[in-house]
Amino acid sequence: MSEGKNKNLNVVYLHGRPSAHSLHSSLAASVAKEFKFVDSPVRWQDKNRHIIFDILSWVLNAFLFKDKKKYDIFLVDNLHVTPIIMRKLGLISKKQKLIVHMGSHTLYFMYSGRFASLNLRLHKYALRNYDAILCEGMMAKELSVLLLKEQCPPAYVTFIGPHSHRIKELQKQIPDLSSNNIIIIGSGPAQFRMFYKGLDLMIKSFDRAFSRNKALKLTVVGNWNREIIDYCLKDISMAAAAAINFTGVINDTGALVRFISGSALCIHCTRGDAFPTSTMEVMAAGVPVLVSEWTGTKEIVKNISTDLISPLNEESISEKILWYFALSNEAKIILSNASREAVKNFTEENAILHYQRTFEKITEELQINDW
Repeated sequence: MSEGKNKNLNVVYLHGRPSAHSLHSSLAASVAKEFKFVDSPVRWQDKNRHIIFDILSWVLNAFLFKDKKKYDIFLVDNLHVTPIIMRKLGLISKKQKLIVHMGSHTLYFMYSGRFASLNLRLHKYALRNYDAILCEGMMAKELSVLLLKEQCPPAYVTFIGPHSHRIKELQKQIPDLSSNNIIIIGSGPAQFRMFYKGLDLMIKSFDRAFSRNKALKLTVVGNWNREIIDYCLKDISMAAAAAINFTGVINDTGALVRFISGSALCIHCTRGDAFPTSTMEVMAAGVPVLVSEWTGTKEIVKNISTDLISPLNEESISEKILWYFALSNEAKIILSNASREAVKNFTEENAILHYQRTFEKITEELQINDW
């Protein structure tokens, strides 16, 4: 817990299953005294039951949540309804504040029509009834305002940064910019993760680029099962498929670093990935990243070159890939050096400090008096 103004506030962090993102947990630990599952005591989130069961669970958890009156702030990881039910039913007081941390695909899915009408209305209702939104990156804030317009709660921008031990190792690397190697880093295995990570889109884009440059090779790092892999490969040429290597999960940092440093380009053209740390990691290693217009870290990439930001379609992405590999080695080195420079301050330590300061600003502006 921060030793600043907020040291006396009683903040509980509510997160999903199996756990919160490790970097989200690090941020939350700097301001929250307790961590609890948002679906406790009636567990629903990983049960895959009917929506009626889920709704009943939300209501029951609102009543059964232990010691709900003692907390000054409920800090909620991603958009959940139970805290809103607590407030609407008078189970917590108006002085107790609800803050939601939005750092996932949810906002983009709401914006792009991925949610059914009833589900979308429910999500919008929940979001506008929070007291403040902690937005992971500028894209999340922009989407919040687009979705809720004048009903949007106060939105504050924060960020996450890669773990320090990985950054130090990556900063030592000299990438093989003369190679024809491309890397994708992202994990599933669920199909919705394939969609928002853009894996299918990027593989089709690679296929188009490969048809014009058969020296290209692609490495996909992450947990993707055979069903997802077959789905992504089913409509591309056999030659392009043979040029793709699916490594599976790589837990060894040294092995991952070798794959990154052996690459000339990373592509991360996602459908709403909020603020992916993998993009910052590869940039720290000097590997330029091609992102989509709906990838949160475009706010970093635009300071390197707007040519590294693509519209969200396979034709545009493939053209960007071909453009990059047609550059001179000197031009790639310039982009490589600019990539390292652009992410040098996006560390876990700086992210935690920024999060604490932002949290203090929120509590001041919400006029919470028990600081």
